[in-house]
Amino acid sequence: MPAILSENLDMGAFFMREKLKQFYIVLLVFILTIMGQYGHVLQTEAVFSTQKETVSAKSQTGKRLTEQKSEEKVYASGIPIGIYIKTEGILVLGLQQIDGKNSPASCKIKEGDYILKLNAQNITTKQQFIRLLQKNGEKEVVLTLKRKNKKIKVKVQPVYSAKNKCYQIGVWIRNDTQGIGTITFIREDGTFAALGHGINDGDIGVRFLIEGGSAYRTNISSILKGKSGMPGEIIGTIDYSPQNYLGEIYANTNGGILGKITENKKEFFTGKKISIAKKSEVKTGKAYLRSSISGKSKDYSIEIEKVFFHEKNSLKTLKIRVTDSELITLTGGIIQGLSGSPILQNGKLVGAVTHVLIDNPQMGYGIFAESMLE
Repeated sequence: MPAILSENLDMGAFFMREKLKQFYIVLLVFILTIMGQYGHVLQTEAVFSTQKETVSAKSQTGKRLTEQKSEEKVYASGIPIGIYIKTEGILVLGLQQIDGKNSPASCKIKEGDYILKLNAQNITTKQQFIRLLQKNGEKEVVLTLKRKNKKIKVKVQPVYSAKNKCYQIGVWIRNDTQGIGTITFIREDGTFAALGHGINDGDIGVRFLIEGGSAYRTNISSILKGKSGMPGEIIGTIDYSPQNYLGEIYANTNGGILGKITENKKEFFTGKKISIAKKSEVKTGKAYLRSSISGKSKDYSIEIEKVFFHEKNSLKTLKIRVTDSELITLTGGIIQGLSGSPILQNGKLVGAVTHVLIDNPQMGYGIFAESMLE
C-alpha cells in the first residue's frame, strides 16, 4: 500500500551522495503506520522507488474528479502505475544538531514546515537550497515558510560545520517522492483516482503539499507474501524515461491522488464501465477486489465484514477480509502495493483498499469510492 521513503539529509551527507550518485537506484519502500480501531495497529503501505531519470512535474491542469456527473460510469482499473511527486518547496522533517550544538533553527522552524523561499528566491529542490546556503555563507538568511496553510517569515543564522565542511541551519529536508500505486478508477477522458489515501511522509506523517507529479509505467518483478507481524510487498521498478510517461498527477488528497492519463489511457480501461455506488448502497457480505498483480486483471473474492457510516476516519469505513484462496496463495492477503485496488459489489464500484492489519494480512480496511470524490 502506498508508502514514502523519507530521507534524513543533512548537508554533509548531500555532498557525499553527490560523489556517489549512480544512474540506477535500487527500489526503496516505505511504510506508513497508523493506529487502527480497537487498538489494532494498521499499516498503510505502498512501494515507492527512487527515480532513474528526473522528469519535471507538469502544472496542475485537467478535470477535477470531484466534478462527478449524475449516474456517471467509470472503469474500475486495478492496474499499478509508477508515481513521481514533487512537493511545494521542501519539507522539513525535523531539526538536528550541528557539531554537537543545538540547531540555529530551534524555536523558529518546526517539523512539517515547508521552506518556500530563501532570501526571496523560490526553492524547488533540496540541492538548490543547499547551494544557495553555501553561497550565502555566514550571513543571516530570511526563510519564507508555509505552516498549516499560512505563510510566515523567519530569520536564521547559518553555522559553519567543521565536521561536514559546509554551512548548515540544522534541518532535515526532502522535496520529492517516488513509488508504485494502484489506479482505483479512470474515466473515459483519462482522469483517474488512485491509492485510496493521500501520500504522507513516513517519518512525520504529514500529507505532502504537492506542486505536481507524473505517472509512469511500472514493472512488477516479484511478490513478498504477507505474514502475521510482517506485511508483504510488491517489488517493482520504474523507468522514468519519456517513452514510459503516462500522464500528470495534480492533487494529493486525503482520499488519494488525482491525475490524468494522457498516453495510452485505454490500457487502464479494465472490464466494462460501472457506476460508483453511494455510501448507502454498500452492504456487508460478498464483494470483489480487482487487481492485475498476477499479470492479468482478475476479481478476487473478499468479504465486507463491517460498514462504518459514521467513522470520522474516512480511510477505515469498510472492514474487509480476503477469502479468495488464489490471492491468499499468491500474496498472503493484502500487501504493500495494493492500496487503491478497487472493491466491487453488486456490479458497482463501492470502495478501494487502504490498510492491512499487521497481525493478520488477510484483514484490512477500505474507503468508500464516493469518499474519494469528496
